[in-house]
Amino acid sequence: MKLGIIGTGFVGSAVQSGFVTDTEQFIVDPKYTDNTIEDLVNWDAEITFVCVPTPQQETHLDVDTYIAREVLRELDQLEYKGVVVVKSTITPHHLKQFKTLFSTLRLVYNPEFLTEANSLQDFINPNMQILGGELHDCIEVEQAYIHHSKVKIVPTFKTDLTSASLIKYTINSWLATKVSFFNELFHLHQSSDAETSWEQFTDMLKRDPRVGDSHMQVPGPDGQFGFGGHCLPKDTKALLYYSKVEGAPLTLLEKIITQNDDDRNG
Repeated sequence: MKLGIIGTGFVGSAVQSGFVTDTEQFIVDPKYTDNTIEDLVNWDAEITFVCVPTPQQETHLDVDTYIAREVLRELDQLEYKGVVVVKSTITPHHLKQFKTLFSTLRLVYNPEFLTEANSLQDFINPNMQILGGELHDCIEVEQAYIHHSKVKIVPTFKTDLTSASLIKYTINSWLATKVSFFNELFHLHQSSDAETSWEQFTDMLKRDPRVGDSHMQVPGPDGQFGFGGHCLPKDTKALLYYSKVEGAPLTLLEKIITQNDDDRNG
């Protein structure tokens, strides 16, 4: 199988390493190679993974899709026939726009749930696969994972672009919400006459599977209060922006973002 990979940050590198040696790979990343998107199209990749950065815009909360949009525009102009798997984190309204602008592309949105420190292990050990797009294109991507990658076989959900994107943003925003709640609970625990340490207290909470066992560490892995890193701050703000665009603002999430700004800067 011939795979194209556009962008080799921690997501693209995980994709590159996560597929087995029976695949041929063509990498496009101006930081590391002179290969162009036109070269990739001429090489005739069957599936191309788009793993380019989508940072927060400088002027407001929305995600900056400029690089992803230009990649898709060039693939469309070059009449690329393979499946285009977008792994960059992109909100639904942008994906809808891409589907309209580049209607000939076989777009599949396949969000990743990676940590930068363990990107390859997270890539090959997912809890699920989310594939948003036309059913036959989603099936082709699913079969590539099953037959040509090291990724463990997990439940695969084939859905539409909007639902696939909302799954990604909902999970990250819920985890951010959980971090904020446990930061406040930490201060209550410390102020009370509880005789347990915070670690002992949360260890008991973890025994209830409905609570889960993650995102309870206070201060966090970076030694600070609140949530940080590359994903949670950006994704919560992007989801909030999208909710306002759709006329259904997530007011609780807006409060979480404000609280986190206070936690990080306090």
